[in-house]
Amino acid sequence: MKYSYPDVEQYLVDYQIDGKKINCTFQTPNGEIYEASGMISASKTIGNAVQNEVARVVKRNARRQTNRLIRSMLGGTAGRIGSRVARSAIGNIGSSNEENFTTQDKEEAIVKAFGRVSRHFESNRRERVVKERPERGERRERGRSRERSSGRERRSGRRGDERSDSDYEQLIAESPVENGYDQEILSRFLVGIASADGKITPDEREMLADIIPARFGSIQEIQSKDQVSRIEAEEIDENVKETVYLLGWAMALSDFDVDPSEVRILNTYGEIFGLPDHRKEKLEMLAKKYCLEQTITAETSREDLFELADGINLSRDEAERCLINFKKRQYE
Repeated sequence: MKYSYPDVEQYLVDYQIDGKKINCTFQTPNGEIYEASGMISASKTIGNAVQNEVARVVKRNARRQTNRLIRSMLGGTAGRIGSRVARSAIGNIGSSNEENFTTQDKEEAIVKAFGRVSRHFESNRRERVVKERPERGERRERGRSRERSSGRERRSGRRGDERSDSDYEQLIAESPVENGYDQEILSRFLVGIASADGKITPDEREMLADIIPARFGSIQEIQSKDQVSRIEAEEIDENVKETVYLLGWAMALSDFDVDPSEVRILNTYGEIFGLPDHRKEKLEMLAKKYCLEQTITAETSREDLFELADGINLSRDEAERCLINFKKRQYE
């Protein structure tokens, strides 16, 4: 049965807002009390513009941190300042209070919360109650199955050649892009990714100019050069090819908005570098998890994390593992 707020209001005794969650207390006509919670959608909130601005700051600073590491491979220096700023900024996301929500936001969330306990208010609808019970049981069983499957994946992920999040930096440290020839190939690779859609935006041009040293030419000069050929790629050390490919993915992902044209050119370069499919997939995953990791703080919520993960096509299971790994490291 579908409810509207006027239907629900007569049973509402009290509600309290905690972040983006609303905790409600409902009372039946015969005096029984039931409590339920629901999430308030951020799409219509007054504070949504502020939250979007904070999210942009988080993404921008996470991108700066990612690009610092790329710049270090081209002769610049890397640091942790951008990461600290990003972690500080993201802590503000999700700290909404009641003033940040419109009346409609709260009413919709109250109706959703009521739906969780509505069966107790439908004493004259036994058929509905009987019908709902096996569905809930099926959902619980499916949830248990997912938990068991997820547990097996996590255990198996600790064996073999599976890498942890921090291995992104370890791989780069073990196979740095050190000589001038390899660095030139990397610079052309990065410009090729940025211009994959046929143009380079002013923001992209500024970012590339900050990453790529002037000795390799202006961004326009690099853009006018030929695409890296198979023969040129063959002259790069095998391990360095992986580093170059990994850094290319990191730059493409650093704005948390993956463009299909960038993915296509990355796949093309993966073939040019002669990387097998399983290694390309592994390097792509390392880059995604590294970029997401730059935004995580102790206050990061799943909702905020999942929103960022969706932008880079990283599964929510993997995103949550990044969050869990961050928490584990706090106890080391």
